[in-house]
Amino acid sequence: MKKFLLLFFLLPQIIHSQNLNWEVNVSKGIGTFIPHTYKIRHLVSGYESPFALSLLNQTKQTQVFLHYFPSQNPVIGSQWAITPTHVYPIISTSTFKFQWLGGAGIARIENPFHQISNPKNIAIGSKWNVSILTGFKTKFQFNEWNIGTELFAQHASNGSFKKPNLGLNYLNFYFTVGKSLSNLPKFRLEVPKTIIPPSSIYTTFCAFVNQANLPGAPTSLVFSSQTGWIQMISKKKFFTTGMDIFLDGSNRKTLSQILEKDLTPFQTAQIGWQLGYGFWGNGQLAAFVQQGVYLYSLENLEGKLYQRIGIRRIMNEQLQFTASLKTHFARADHLEFGILYLWKS
Repeated sequence: MKKFLLLFFLLPQIIHSQNLNWEVNVSKGIGTFIPHTYKIRHLVSGYESPFALSLLNQTKQTQVFLHYFPSQNPVIGSQWAITPTHVYPIISTSTFKFQWLGGAGIARIENPFHQISNPKNIAIGSKWNVSILTGFKTKFQFNEWNIGTELFAQHASNGSFKKPNLGLNYLNFYFTVGKSLSNLPKFRLEVPKTIIPPSSIYTTFCAFVNQANLPGAPTSLVFSSQTGWIQMISKKKFFTTGMDIFLDGSNRKTLSQILEKDLTPFQTAQIGWQLGYGFWGNGQLAAFVQQGVYLYSLENLEGKLYQRIGIRRIMNEQLQFTASLKTHFARADHLEFGILYLWKS
């Protein structure tokens, strides 16, 4: 707590000296670990008292959160998370704001799974993980000071880079005090600097690595490709629909053992169809979510439905960088990093 208070008083001096339009907030809350499967119910140990420090760029409405979760359960240990987010206004007046925000960053878990020293933590197998955050916040403005509340849901996962990877899910409620470091600007949405076609066929190609089901098993390459249609429904919002193909080497090893025969990569491929929605949070960065259903898959242990949450960054008029997490509801499947190409329509 002392570190957070020190940063709270020092950051205004550092940032204000650079003449940037920032707001600094400090938060104290109550939170709990949410088990999304019966396998990890033993990790729940009551309520926690998280802390948060955040910096908000009031011009671009982008925010960086530093979260600390002191865990009462030594099996999981404490967690740190740094999560850049984008703030989207729902209600905005001169004295009151109700906002949605979401983003992705990095989380560090103190006590991951270890076969000898920590075998009970079957939720997460690595210290460093992806942090995904979404939630709502209210804010009452009093000149340069503000008070408010925040309700966040956070997911930590390593994208099956290292098993086990059932994932950690938290629900946290915060009370927040903040201070503006310059005059409050009027909120306005930025038009993307690069022209985005109103509709287009797109293709993505992504790759990462994934670990077979058992902890300690070797990792394998994962390839995913998507071809579909992207349609802008306003200057900021869009929806997508298209075909997914997943080639997961770890699935091939697992299924070959279960079926007791050697399977080719194409036999263990997963083919699905997705519907998605997204919006451009600022000039060059978009966030999106997708819901998919498998049309063909030999592995149905997690069901027929899958989800994807991610971001896209404009590189030029036809190329975008994409990073996403493919999940089965709250359980992560794998990370995806790749390129999206827009075919001129």
